[in-house]
Amino acid sequence: MNYRLGALGFLSAMTSVYPGNLALSDIGKADEWVQNNIQHFGGDYGDGKANEKDRYPKYPMTIVGHGCGALAVSLLQMPTTYTREEIPTT
Repeated sequence: MNYRLGALGFLSAMTSVYPGNLALSDIGKADEWVQNNIQHFGGDYGDGKANEKDRYPKYPMTIVGHGCGALAVSLLQMPTTYTREEIPTT
């Protein structure tokens, strides 16, 4: 899976125009795509009964990265409990 690198992926001005972390967004969208299409490739897609308010994937999935990819995987595991507007800018 590919994702945006350098300034195109991680540049942030802390505004809604340049939100930053587009690389992590790319990885998250790829994860969603796999979750929605795994059954077409012979994968185990479970019973399809995900809790709507649960932020975790519907079905268990293993993500592995090497080097910078490993860092991206670890960042994706962090909880996101705040919005961009709540981030202090001091």
